[in-house]
Amino acid sequence: MTKRALINKVAEESGLNVSQSKRAINNFLRNISQELEKQRYIDIRNFGTLKVEYHKPRRYYSPVTGQFTEVRTPVLVSFRASKKLKIQVTKG
Repeated sequence: MTKRALINKVAEESGLNVSQSKRAINNFLRNISQELEKQRYIDIRNFGTLKVEYHKPRRYYSPVTGQFTEVRTPVLVSFRASKKLKIQVTKG
């Protein structure tokens, strides 16, 4: 599902017009992004959780220089589905 399709579906099911629905979806996504930027944990009941994960830097041996170098790992955003969502998806 694309963002446009989500906006249209929310507008259709909620009785809002498309521009109001678009504003609501954009605000929702912006707020989630802002909370993740602040390294906060987001828990949406019966849907799942989002959190920022860090990993230890990795050390690699360079045979060319004969030295160990440290490579920083990327910051990841992880999503874990709730138990209810997992059951709903597996039922189809």
